[in-house]
Amino acid sequence: MARNKVWKLIDLPPQCKSIGNNWAFKIKCRADGSIDKLKSRLVVKGFIQIEGIDYEDIYMDQPIGFVSKGQEDKVSRLKISIYGLKQSFRLWCFRFHAVIISFGFAMVLEDHRVYVKRTTRRIMFLTLYVDDILLAETT
Repeated sequence: MARNKVWKLIDLPPQCKSIGNNWAFKIKCRADGSIDKLKSRLVVKGFIQIEGIDYEDIYMDQPIGFVSKGQEDKVSRLKISIYGLKQSFRLWCFRFHAVIISFGFAMVLEDHRVYVKRTTRRIMFLTLYVDDILLAETT
């Protein structure tokens, strides 16, 4: 997250509140049941967000275990959406749209979850369903 510059440490502005966070841990297993990898994900407690108040600039407590020495009283101002925010999916869709359009796909106006790309030799369809992507093409 530091490499992606997800947040910036700042003093909490007056009249603002910060949102807590938590770590989610998961063990990924292979088909035979052996451990493949251990994963962790920082999740913000977005369930306490109030529309119109916490949807503008978002301030988060520093993650447990990653509090910056000498800056313990600062909060993280989010520059990029992370898991748990109420608007995370919406922001992900905007970013996904920009990337897919840059690859030459066009959004189908009748269904904004479907994209199409036509070339002289084939037609490709890309469909979004929650967090899955289905890509089909003619040959």
